[in-house]
Amino acid sequence: MIWVGRSDKFKGERKMKYNECSYWAEVMVRAKQTAAKVEIGRNGNSDVPEEVRNSWVKLIDQLRETLQLSAVLIMRLKNDEIEVFARSVEDEAYYPVGEKCGLGHGLYCETVVGTNQELLVEDASKDKVWENNPDMAIGMKSYFGVPLHWSNGAFFGTLCVLDNKKSVNNSLDRELFNDTKERIEKDLAALE
Repeated sequence: MIWVGRSDKFKGERKMKYNECSYWAEVMVRAKQTAAKVEIGRNGNSDVPEEVRNSWVKLIDQLRETLQLSAVLIMRLKNDEIEVFARSVEDEAYYPVGEKCGLGHGLYCETVVGTNQELLVEDASKDKVWENNPDMAIGMKSYFGVPLHWSNGAFFGTLCVLDNKKSVNNSLDRELFNDTKERIEKDLAALE
């Protein structure tokens, strides 16, 4: 068995079959100022075929255009990092595919994964918890995200929308958003 994390405290916590290697990452849940251990399946190294990734890009392009927001991202947990796996953005300077950030900085997506719940931040510039989060450096003050899971419950990452002008809540179509999440998770299940 192989274990990944920021410390060895996770070793041996769960007995698994030999072929069920599991990987763990530690994320910062900003609102609680605590770390959370999360299972990331096969270390984020599972191949997602290019045609599947391309179909996801089409989905999130449609989502961004419909919602008229700055960015829609699919983020993937990998080792002790989170990376931009797919994106739809209004400005090419935002969130290049493959861009990685180490976990433990309290990113919006870390809280989504650490709590295994959706997160809505209407205006981080007016929120003591979020006013200094790393996405504020490019003005992404509004966020909505949900966790993405492999079929075994381990985390793949997140699906999220961000905007630098208005609250994402003003234009959020949750049904469309959830349909997109379900489609991505269905594809993840088919890859296992």
